[in-house]
Formats: sequence, structure tokens, C-alpha cells
Amino acid sequence: MQTKNEQKASSASRKGRFLTETPEKLKVLIDLVNAVPENLGLRFIQDKNTIEIALKDAPDELRSYVLPNELTTEREAQEAIERLREVCIWRDALFSFSFLNLPKQIDEHQGKPYSFGQIPLSISCDEQGFITLKENLFTEVLREKNGETVGIEASRVALCHNCQRIYWKGRKDQTNCSTDCAKVLRNRKWRENMTAEQKQRYKYNRAKKD
Repeated sequence: MQTKNEQKASSASRKGRFLTETPEKLKVLIDLVNAVPENLGLRFIQDKNTIEIALKDAPDELRSYVLPNELTTEREAQEAIERLREVCIWRDALFSFSFLNLPKQIDEHQGKPYSFGQIPLSISCDEQGFITLKENLFTEVLREKNGETVGIEASRVALCHNCQRIYWKGRKDQTNCSTDCAKVLRNRKWRENMTAEQKQRYKYNRAKKD
């Protein structure tokens, strides 16, 4: 007979067999949008000084994407602001994807057009005079396999109910971005469902430990 720890290990192993890894470029995109500060104040970022101040304490993923080099001209600053604006739009699009994770909404929108806002595309004219479409991180994500447009499985893009970060559902039944967040929500739900007597006993036991 298996011990409790062996049973847990066996269960984890079985779940791992059905684990779908996050597509490489989509992982970069998710990390990038999760790095956007909540109180960014995008409309107040208008020049070199304001964008440098806004991203001073931002995570490295965001800084290295928006500010790959030191800004020396106002034109470079405007290009950096445009990159930051793109990231914010991608974040809004992924939040929209996460709402499609609900079965009812998937049924409603499957096979139908669904608007996720204005995804930025850069169109330019090359040296030969041909109009071209410049790829960005979002279009690269959609064409991750052999350069073909394969899309993103919307039901696997979800919003963690604890930390409010976007994550990829490696398993269809995954409900949170990490085991830590899952534990926090389990404990929260357990406390919410406690009877008055259980709450009293819980407080008493906590006081004894302290």
C-alpha cells in the first residue's frame, strides 16, 4: 500500500503527463505584461524625463524591452513610449483572453469574431518602395510554429484570482498561477466557511502558538 506522500507523488506525476508547456514567446509576452506597474499613469508619460521616471523601479523585463538603450534624443524617447503603449495594449488583450476562460463565454464566442481592442501593427515602406508589416512580439506569438499563424488557445490564458496576474494553464483544470496562490485561496475559502465555533477555536489555537 502506498504512503500518503507516495500517493501525492503519483498523482503529481499523472498530472504532469497532461501538462502543456507555455509557448516560449507567449511566456515572454505574459512576463512582460505582468511587469507593468498598476499605477503606471500612461497618459502622463510624454517625454524622456517622464518615461525614465515611470520605469525607474519597473521590473527588468519591462525596462529592457521598453528601454533597450540609453535615451539620448527625444525621438528615441517617443519610440520607447510607443513600445510601452504597445505593452499596455497587449496586457488589455490578454486580460480579455482570460475572461474567455469561462465555459459559458467560450461557448458564446467560439467560431465567432471577438474584438480584443486595437492591437498595434507597424506598417512602413522599405528601401525598394514596398509597403511592409513590421513584426512585433504579439504577432510573433501568433506565428510561433514555423512562421504560420496558429493562434493562442484562449481557454489556457487565465487570470489568477489571488495575485491578479495573467498565467498559462498548463493543465485544463488549473485554477491558479502557482501552488502558493492556490494555497492562499484554499485557506481563505476554508476560513470563510468556518462556523462560529471553528473560528473561536482557530483564534484560540493561533493565540497559543504566539
